Amino acid sequence: MVTSPLACAPLARWYRDSRVPQVSGKCVWRIRFSTMAEIVTLKGMHPLVGTWKDADENLGTSVQFTISAAGSSFEVAGVDTNDGEILSISNVRWDGQHLSFESTVPSTGRHVAYALKVISPSEVMVRYTMSERWVRANTTA
Repeated sequence: MVTSPLACAPLARWYRDSRVPQVSGKCVWRIRFSTMAEIVTLKGMHPLVGTWKDADENLGTSVQFTISAAGSSFEVAGVDTNDGEILSISNVRWDGQHLSFESTVPSTGRHVAYALKVISPSEVMVRYTMSERWVRANTTA
């Protein structure tokens, strides 16, 4: 719990005018999400902010995403931790429940669409869609 106005100072990056008000001793700020018509009031750090990785470290993907607050929206950065390749991220959208975005691996062209939903402070549910090129198995047909 934040009890000092000075403790709210690091959160000022969310505000264009560098002010973070307090309500009942907690930092409170308002963010207007670009895809929403209403102002959403968030208390404390948004649970999506941070770095996320696949829960299955042995068989899962080696891609990690870092989500940060950017004014009235989110920014997403992605990296393949196996080789350090930076992913290209586009179409970042927030609908109030799901953060969706698309990633492309520059070296392979692999394109994946993601949607993340917070299920606990340390977990998100990830839905993803990939497109792959397939060829006909029977070439005589």
